[in-house]
Amino acid sequence: MLLLLTVAAVAGMAGCTGIPSSEEISARRQLAEVSRGYSQSAEGVSINAETPLSELLELAVRRSPQVEAAYFDWMRAVETITVERSLPDPRLTFETDIQDVVMGVMPGLMIDVPGPGKLRAQAAVAAGEARVKYAEFRRAVLMSAANFKRAYFELQALEDSIQVNKRNIKLVHELKDIAQAQHAANRASLQDVLRAEIEADELEVRIENLEDSRSVAVTRYKTALGFNLAVHAEIQVPTRFENTKDAPSLEEIYQIALARNPTLVLMESEIRRAEAAVTLARRSSVPDFSLGVETDVKPSTPIVTPQFSITLPIWRDKIAAEIKAAVAARNAALARYTEEQLTLAVEFAAMAFMYRESERELQLLVDRLIPKAKDSLDVARSGYVGGQSSFIDFLEAERSLLQFELATVDARKSREEALLNLSLTIGGILPLGELDSAGSETEEQL
Repeated sequence: MLLLLTVAAVAGMAGCTGIPSSEEISARRQLAEVSRGYSQSAEGVSINAETPLSELLELAVRRSPQVEAAYFDWMRAVETITVERSLPDPRLTFETDIQDVVMGVMPGLMIDVPGPGKLRAQAAVAAGEARVKYAEFRRAVLMSAANFKRAYFELQALEDSIQVNKRNIKLVHELKDIAQAQHAANRASLQDVLRAEIEADELEVRIENLEDSRSVAVTRYKTALGFNLAVHAEIQVPTRFENTKDAPSLEEIYQIALARNPTLVLMESEIRRAEAAVTLARRSSVPDFSLGVETDVKPSTPIVTPQFSITLPIWRDKIAAEIKAAVAARNAALARYTEEQLTLAVEFAAMAFMYRESERELQLLVDRLIPKAKDSLDVARSGYVGGQSSFIDFLEAERSLLQFELATVDARKSREEALLNLSLTIGGILPLGELDSAGSETEEQL
């Protein structure tokens, strides 16, 4: 009967649950809130040439294998908190004394109890690991978004370059027609016609090279969206590209970066994990316990035998080494954090300069140089037709306009790249609003 009661007690304990720590509750709440924003299926999403950039960016994040792997790593780390704060499984023991016959049958139950504070410290270390994995998940989201935007703006720059060269080859053909008319009227030599043909030939080869390289840019764009070209070859590229209009101030971005830079956030999480590991290491000197009971059911009156054991943490050098190693890991994490803060300032200054430089160059080109180049071309055309200027002046005016228009494409791309680096890789501003708000709110609770 006592054996049956023991087995029944163990069976009843199989449905037990432990008491979650506050860190575990916060981590699970954070995971649930973020999951609502991230885990929506991206399958069956329709992509066409008119899909806005915001939807493309969201799709790129949801379909990213890198983000998916980081998400499940984070989920695993959150589940590990429960494992670490739980008591070890109880052990059902069985002992029998056999001589010529069975002299005793002794079922028993043993429970291991870690020393005071050890489970809480283990849970804190696991919670620190979960924070690290969440920071890695955020960084994966940012990197995925940055990779897509780079591919997007690279494709935009290529398309713009093709269009600029096509406009200019039409201009060169017009220039050639004027040269032929001047030659027919004996007001210009055949050399002017040949120069125009040479210029047209060079532009045609340049356009052909650009269009040939387009396949590479399109492949990078579709891959950044998370599509397999062998399966999703029908995915269309944009016919109209979007550029950033109202960028936040550089001071605002820098203040955000100090609090949310992905590398700083990751390192701060590693510091908190290391601090929890120091607390756990200091618990190494606390003994663990085992409690149990055995019952000999063979006699007519069962004999109950309580059992108790305790570990003896006698190796003081080992305990001291564990504590020193944990403290060293924490100090190293603090030093790396300080180093990254200095690196952040340098990177921000470099990207801010790149942004201001491209803004000034873009404004100069659009507002002043291109309008003047067009006026210069009109003047050169009139002067050439009227015999007041040479064909070389006409040709140089066309080349200047082409140069300024291509420089505008490069300046616009540089501006977008600088803003991309400032907002995503440096500022840590997540592209998914619901993920960002949920994560930030729960991080404060942690």
